[in-house]
Amino acid sequence: MQRINAGVLDLVFGALLLFSISDAPDRLSLMIALYLLVRSILRAVYSIVLHIPHLALTLATCIISSILGLMIWMEGPSEESWFFSSSLSIEIAFRGLIMILLK
Repeated sequence: MQRINAGVLDLVFGALLLFSISDAPDRLSLMIALYLLVRSILRAVYSIVLHIPHLALTLATCIISSILGLMIWMEGPSEESWFFSSSLSIEIAFRGLIMILLK
């Protein structure tokens, strides 16, 4: 169930990015911030409900992703694209680490 919900969220986010390309960086930053926040909250809830192993590490990565999402939302350190891409890269790297540890 967790993978289906995460897959649907990734699919919807990707479609929104693909079909709503505009010159407004504020819109892109809001979409990235909401993606990071929603994804980390869902991952935290599912890890607690499903009692997955490595719960502390999963929750730590959720907190880091939430902080990055809030920083983007509040126009944190930078509104440049390098911060957006590094935040998404950190999220993907943490997600990959958790998936490797769960196998």
